[in-house]
Amino acid sequence: MSTNVIASPVVRDEWAERIDGLSDGTSLRRLLEGAREIPSLAIELITVGEQTGQLAEMFEKIAEIYDADVTAKLKRLLTLVEPALILGLGAIVGGIIASILTALLALNDVVGA
Repeated sequence: MSTNVIASPVVRDEWAERIDGLSDGTSLRRLLEGAREIPSLAIELITVGEQTGQLAEMFEKIAEIYDADVTAKLKRLLTLVEPALILGLGAIVGGIIASILTALLALNDVVGA
């Protein structure tokens, strides 16, 4: 098995420690039970996949669940950040308008004097 496809170094290290146990015939559930970085839901779905012989389908299900979870969290984060960005852009535009008006008023004082 190759751990090179795992992007996260923490998760990659977790898997690398457990690969030796797989070649000895140990259950994947037993190997993953002590893993800090692998959620318990994923371990339970892997267990069901091992018991039913549908491990590949369970890995796809895990990917779908966590993909939907990440998408929902990103939407929530963007919903919270969006008003702050609007206020920030409003402050920048307001600063530009104020500097233009100040320059025009100063020019009016120079021409009017």
